[in-house]
Parts: sequence; C-alpha cells; structure tokens
Amino acid sequence: MKVIAYSNKVWVVKEEGEKRAKNDSQFMYRVKNELNRMHYDTVKKLMYKDGHMVSDTVYYIRDRRGRFCVWDDQYQIRSAAERFNRDGQVHLSWYEL
Repeated sequence: MKVIAYSNKVWVVKEEGEKRAKNDSQFMYRVKNELNRMHYDTVKKLMYKDGHMVSDTVYYIRDRRGRFCVWDDQYQIRSAAERFNRDGQVHLSWYEL
C-alpha cells in the first residue's frame, strides 16, 4: 500500500500482490500503519467515540496530538475498502484541526 498525502487529500494506492481489505476497519488499519511508517503518530478510532455525530461504524485516523485527521468523506455512498479492492486506489480527506 502506498499512501500519498498532499493538500487536503490522501491517495491510497494498491501495490502489486497486496491482499484485499476485508472491510473498512481493516483498510483504515492498514492506512494508519502506513502513516505511522511515514513518521506520523496516528491512531484509528471510531468517530462517535470522539464525540462526532455520525454512525457508530465510521472509522477515521487522527494524530495523537490532535493536529490532523484522515477520513473517508464519501462513507455514506461507498465503502473505501470495496473501492480500494476494485479500483486499486481510493482517496480520503485530510483535515487540519
């Protein structure tokens, strides 16, 4: 998995021979691990546990110090994991806090 962050978007690109993501939780876990390899200190959380008024199944990645978060702004109309598996790439939103 290759993660490319620029401006307010994060492109996640599937690499050759990479396993499929079973669901959005596993997909976001892999993105979090890749961001941590890039020296960002991040955690994967359910949005509603941080007080956001969304479904209790929406995951996002945030910096431990609260500087930024990465989330799927199209979670209502598609699954990021399914799009990643099918198309080999997906974009997420980067929001500076």
